Amino acid sequence: MIWAHLLQHIRVQLDCDNRTMVQPDVIIECDTDIIIDRCVFGAPDFVLESETYPVIYGFEQPIPVGIYDGKLKIDMKLIWEP
Repeated sequence: MIWAHLLQHIRVQLDCDNRTMVQPDVIIECDTDIIIDRCVFGAPDFVLESETYPVIYGFEQPIPVGIYDGKLKIDMKLIWEP
């Protein structure tokens, strides 16, 4: 598996026209064959849109997700063990 870490903006073209071009905040794409010239052709594996600037959380504190009226939090201690 090849991982690509891109800090600059990347475009996503969902269809074969220029009307479906979007620029999400964060994407994960495992198939690097569909990434051509800083553009993903087709739907990425994962897309995240943020309304605010990113906040970095550690593994020891719950991470608020922002759904269910802000009540949902992910506890990384339950998912990841060092």
